[in-house]
Amino acid sequence: MQIPVCIGVSTVSVIHSGGAFSRVEAEIPQTGLVFTGNTQPGVSVFSIGVAQAAGRPTVLVVGNNVDGAAGKVDMASCVFDERGINVECTTPIDAPVSTAFRIPLGTRTLEPVTDPALTVKGNLQALGVADLDGDGNDDILLALDFLPQRALRSQGGSFVDASSAWGVDHFAHGMGVALGDLDEDGETDAVISPLGGFVDFKGLGAKGFEARGAASPYESRRRGIWPFSALFVDLDSNGHLDLLAINEFASTRSDPIQWMQQLGGAADYVGSFNTVIYKDSTTSFREGQLPYASQLVGHARSKSVAIADVDGDGRVELAMMLVRASGHTMNDLVLGQIVGGPSGHGLTVRLDARGGQGTRVKVTCAGRTQVRELYGAEGMGAAARTEAHFGCGSVTTYEALRVEPRGHAAIALPGGKLDTAVFVEVP
Repeated sequence: MQIPVCIGVSTVSVIHSGGAFSRVEAEIPQTGLVFTGNTQPGVSVFSIGVAQAAGRPTVLVVGNNVDGAAGKVDMASCVFDERGINVECTTPIDAPVSTAFRIPLGTRTLEPVTDPALTVKGNLQALGVADLDGDGNDDILLALDFLPQRALRSQGGSFVDASSAWGVDHFAHGMGVALGDLDEDGETDAVISPLGGFVDFKGLGAKGFEARGAASPYESRRRGIWPFSALFVDLDSNGHLDLLAINEFASTRSDPIQWMQQLGGAADYVGSFNTVIYKDSTTSFREGQLPYASQLVGHARSKSVAIADVDGDGRVELAMMLVRASGHTMNDLVLGQIVGGPSGHGLTVRLDARGGQGTRVKVTCAGRTQVRELYGAEGMGAAARTEAHFGCGSVTTYEALRVEPRGHAAIALPGGKLDTAVFVEVP
């Protein structure tokens, strides 16, 4: 069955001005889309992720969510987890079934997948897609609402549920997935953003993950936030990955259960903010807030974020849809940079199609080599990045650049000046 999705022309506010936020009006025409697949009444698509395996068809995973699920929850049943940090609400809700399709090599045909591991029941909010075990095939980390989180390990032509074996079956209201080598040991780490804060997993490669728990800089205290999306990105260009959380709801109250129970109208969203946790050094972190009012007055709430170096200056811009708090009916798009104190010099590496997901990019500056990987999906909505970003602090040049595309020979390039974007074509 083909479902035409018609989206009309909409007026949005595009925000960008040299590292600060300012307002420009623009009209963005959006063309119609056609999606082929099964429909489920009362269900919305919340995330889409693409997983690849060498010589195998691409797998497209579509995460479904019950519309208005939060309204069906009896908040009186919510409790804090064993550490008193994140919130658990175990009241059963109607659960949709997510779907998956295979795209045969050399085609754009969507063929329904019967793999039971990919037929996920529950509100699948976000996907993290990466080769987590280093076997050359993409694995999938799932953020699920009202359920334990899940991991699917690729066997090449199929997937197996590795949630328990990989240590990610932690109950949480999973909304977003952030992937990145946070501790700089060469393995992909993951943070899942649930109601009340974050769940932090140290990547162990083929052994899966280890929950950092009390040792995590993100699980150190209770927060009154509901971060729908989270991404790792070096916001201040100092060479360390920061955590950016996009909060649909946020409050300075210390008890998110009480706060959620009392949500009632537009006034509850005024004063909301995004959460930013900067990594200043290997062991030093600091937390800040990005108030929605500092981006657009009278706005609050967002669910997803995209990042890219729009102007090619070596630093990333953030794109978010904000809701006008007065009526909750109008979305505005904001685009700009976060300034988190003294900002360093940076480099953006852009790649062609052959340098897509699974590519590792390494940049050496100030005698230190940083590694970034292009993941198949991350964050809520699960968008894939097409470029890698590096921060080098106070130095103005980098010594070396190395691109390691999956399935292609590595490319070694000499150093150059920072505060720019370079394009690398994979032979």
